Amino acid sequence: MKFCIAIRRIRVGLLLGVTFLALTAASGCASNDTGKLKDDVDALKNQVWSLQKQTSELNLRLAYVNDDLSYLTERVGEFEEREYRAHASSQGKKEKGGALKEIQTAASEPPADGANQPERGFDTPPESRFKDLSPEEMYKESLVYFNKKDYSSAVAGFNYLIRRHPGASVAPNAQYWIGEAFFEQKRYLRAAEEFRKVTARYPGAPKTADAMLKTAQCKLALDQTAEGEEILKELINKHPDSAAAATAKKIMERPGEPKN
Repeated sequence: MKFCIAIRRIRVGLLLGVTFLALTAASGCASNDTGKLKDDVDALKNQVWSLQKQTSELNLRLAYVNDDLSYLTERVGEFEEREYRAHASSQGKKEKGGALKEIQTAASEPPADGANQPERGFDTPPESRFKDLSPEEMYKESLVYFNKKDYSSAVAGFNYLIRRHPGASVAPNAQYWIGEAFFEQKRYLRAAEEFRKVTARYPGAPKTADAMLKTAQCKLALDQTAEGEEILKELINKHPDSAAAATAKKIMERPGEPKN
């Protein structure tokens, strides 16, 4: 009897041992599968992050291409305007009386959006003038033109800085002053677009709140009241402690009054 009991105990022990080994093996496989799954998830996360980064860089490059096109279009327009004025002046010398007066008047009319004609200060393009300067030096020199109200040269300089050094610490401020250049000329539609680039490309920059305020003021000046007030509310919500938000609150408290 004792022998049978011993045999049973040995069988039970062997069964428990086999079960333990099977569970251990299964646990090891599960652990390996879990580890592999985690590695696969980490690899996918890295791929997604890499794709997002590439997409962001491509979008930024596309924005710069669009800026270049806008810049070239504007320069072509300036060239055509100068050619027209020169032609009008030449024709005016050959004609008499009212015809001469009519041509001169047409040639001197301001742009449709009420822009003031800025001075032309760059004797050489920024590609030549700025090629040996650091981003900070480009920024300072462009700001000098802005302070002289030579907005065309200032915009050309700031644009070149951003295209050449998009990641420079002064790039967000350069973009902001491009908006200010058009704002000072009362070209509110173009100014709003340039200020929008500050908030879109450099959301954490110190000038973001100021850019939002100026964007709203452009919208209000263009009689786009609802859109302008919406931007003011967003500014107050996102940057409640900024000086721009304080100004926005004052604007919102004066309904019916001019907000530009």
